Amino acid sequence: MKFAHIASVCLAATAAPRIARAATNFDNLLSLVTQLQEEVMLLSTEYGAKDDEIASLVTQLTTCEQSTTTSSSDDSSQDESDNSTPSPEPSPTPEPDPQPEPTPTPEPIYEPERTPSPEPMSEPAPTPTEKPGSPEPGSGGGFTFSRDSSWNYNLRTPVDTSADVDVFFIDMDAGQGVIDELHDKGKGVVCYISIGTVEDWRDDAKEFPSSAIGGDVSGWAGEKWVDVNDQDVREIMTARVEMASSMNCDAVEPDNMMVYTEGSSTGVSVSEAEQIEYNSWFADIVHAYGMGVGLKNAVELVPILVNKFDFALNEECHEWNECNVYEDTFLAEGKPVYNVEYNLGNSVCDEANALGLDTILKSYDLDAAFCSCVDPSRDVDCMH
Repeated sequence: MKFAHIASVCLAATAAPRIARAATNFDNLLSLVTQLQEEVMLLSTEYGAKDDEIASLVTQLTTCEQSTTTSSSDDSSQDESDNSTPSPEPSPTPEPDPQPEPTPTPEPIYEPERTPSPEPMSEPAPTPTEKPGSPEPGSGGGFTFSRDSSWNYNLRTPVDTSADVDVFFIDMDAGQGVIDELHDKGKGVVCYISIGTVEDWRDDAKEFPSSAIGGDVSGWAGEKWVDVNDQDVREIMTARVEMASSMNCDAVEPDNMMVYTEGSSTGVSVSEAEQIEYNSWFADIVHAYGMGVGLKNAVELVPILVNKFDFALNEECHEWNECNVYEDTFLAEGKPVYNVEYNLGNSVCDEANALGLDTILKSYDLDAAFCSCVDPSRDVDCMH
């Protein structure tokens, strides 16, 4: 009976160590197996068991001990594995959406205050250097034109500088010496410039572009009309004004200021409005150079241009019955009107004097000879 008890205990410990641990303390069971081994040895002596039976029992107990120990070890490891709750892997913290790195605020850099650029100023057509002591535009380059100023129209050379008049209308081709001599005598000098034609004897005639040259001027050989709208023509005229200024002319007499009235024979296209603009432009150029400027003929434009010009010069206003146009314009503003008659005699003098014109009688030669309506004592070789 003792042997059966030993076998059942060993079987229980070997086959079901988990159940055995649940029923009793596992350490106590192992202690019990050890005690049984010792008791087997005593029983063999006490009951005289056979050697082979005792040996078999001892083998079973030894196997039981080893199995129990191994099972205990394996089970302990399994228990540790089973009882250890695996730690869940931490969920990765989602990375925040990338934010643009803030642009670092640069440290302020010192910059000196800038001087503001001046606003561009419109430049006049020419930018002449004014002559020392130049008068205000309109008064002439050193001579004051008034209704009391006597005059002679002496475009052909030689110029008679001995004539007893206040103002000489001459051509610049007369030369610098003549101008200087007249100034030395206290005379005023008005220099002729044709602003509506090209004259083939002038030094600058070849500078006119062929595209700006029109038809012949009737009655004047070697002279052709020009397109006053052409920029090259205007540059040539500006150069002429500059020359007049450099020669110390007191004023300029522009000629051929009515291209638009000559019709298709001119070979150029100029409207009335374009002619007015051109004449005004020329007056401004002359004034910019410190000289006076006269409006020659162009009676249709007198009321429009009177404020642009400093005096008027007319050819044959008595013959063409056009003198009255000056009464309420130039004369009313105290500006002198110089008139020359080629075909009429001194019978026109009473009318001319009554209007306040300074009329002289001359031939088309425009040499030194003349007759004065205002003061016959000034006459030079008068043939009328």
